[in-house]
Amino acid sequence: MARSLSKIPTIKLISPNPSGLTEMITELLTENINSFPSRRFFARHTRVNLSLIAADYNRGVLLRFNKREIYVSDAQSTDLPQLSGDWLVLSEIASGLKSPIKALHKKEINLYPSTLGRINTLKILLAAFVLSVPKKFYKSAQSD
Repeated sequence: MARSLSKIPTIKLISPNPSGLTEMITELLTENINSFPSRRFFARHTRVNLSLIAADYNRGVLLRFNKREIYVSDAQSTDLPQLSGDWLVLSEIASGLKSPIKALHKKEINLYPSTLGRINTLKILLAAFVLSVPKKFYKSAQSD
């Protein structure tokens, strides 16, 4: 069954001189959406604005999921939900080496504010899922 190109969300990098972290997040989103149907599905059905904050460097990446498009930029906002952690942890997430959901569970990254409510927390977790690389990908890469 051929996939419809119109159903693949477009990733738009809107920073003129993006940081390395912003470029990594953009590439990861592009690869995940093009390679993994489950990530594509949730990217297409998620509407959320989110800041990823590298707290130890005070750098941020702003993600705006809007069904057909995902905007990525060098920015951070205290008005939006934030996933915050050390730059190294965020770079491991951005390179697909670490699951953002597991990093949240292990408290390697934190979700702010913690009073988002169930619906908004679910949206953040869906966005984090889109950023994660399936475990089976690593198993098949290790056997090559």
